[in-house]
Amino acid sequence: MARTETVVGKLPKFDKEVFERIVEALSKEARDLAENAVRSNIRKTRSVASGEFLQSVTSEFKKSRASSYLVSVTSLNRAAEPLESGLPPTDVPIDAIYQWMKDKGINEDPQFAYYVQAKLAKEGYEGRHIFENAEEAILD
Repeated sequence: MARTETVVGKLPKFDKEVFERIVEALSKEARDLAENAVRSNIRKTRSVASGEFLQSVTSEFKKSRASSYLVSVTSLNRAAEPLESGLPPTDVPIDAIYQWMKDKGINEDPQFAYYVQAKLAKEGYEGRHIFENAEEAILD
């Protein structure tokens, strides 16, 4: 599971009802901001194949300490972790490569598919740090 977490900030003490409304509004805004930053990075890194990874991005807003809140953005999509952190040299099934080519709209040339398979087996895949870079963009 790939994820990023950002501390949103500390809030002063308010009447409980007012405080809960403020937190609810901040929660929605912070979650939208964080999810959009991750989705933007997915697009910027050209990591959209079938669109499932893009649609799988979710977030949670939770209390982390006495007066701090945390936004956690995650994806349970199987592509999330390799796209974030990369892969060591790996034997990838040729069917998975054909599916990736189909999803990306790449001509399903068997010679190219075997080239990609051999390259992944020899060199692996460098991660794109989509979640990590989204956190940096949010904090800037």
